[in-house]
Amino acid sequence: MGTRLAVGDIIPGVTHQITTERMIAFESVVWDRGSTAHNDPAAAAVGGMKKTFASGQNVLAFVHEMMERAFGIGWIEGGRVSMRWLRPVYADDVIATHGEVEALDSVDGHERVRVSIWAENQAGERCAAGWAEAYQKGPPGAN
Repeated sequence: MGTRLAVGDIIPGVTHQITTERMIAFESVVWDRGSTAHNDPAAAAVGGMKKTFASGQNVLAFVHEMMERAFGIGWIEGGRVSMRWLRPVYADDVIATHGEVEALDSVDGHERVRVSIWAENQAGERCAAGWAEAYQKGPPGAN
């Protein structure tokens, strides 16, 4: 990221539409677990869900994309994240990630940024929330 961030700055988010086809493809690439509530309506029904839903790691991939775009190598080599899933993400949902700088800290002389992160569906309902950290200009040794 070329501009130094300050507390309260907004991190540009990403937006993706979830489709059944993309959920199935994501699950089979990440970890093919066979029939699950993420790829099989019958398995979802057994678990009490009305239809299949995206896995948490699917939504986390969008947060990863947002953080990598914002911090590059500072995220790849120094990123940390903690998220909680608040509601299911279903096929045809449009998920938008958001981030706001909440703190700056120095680690070994290199500035780390702590970002409040969340993902919302098309109705503005939060599906996941937490925090992420990255080096602002890259990890120690990269500058």
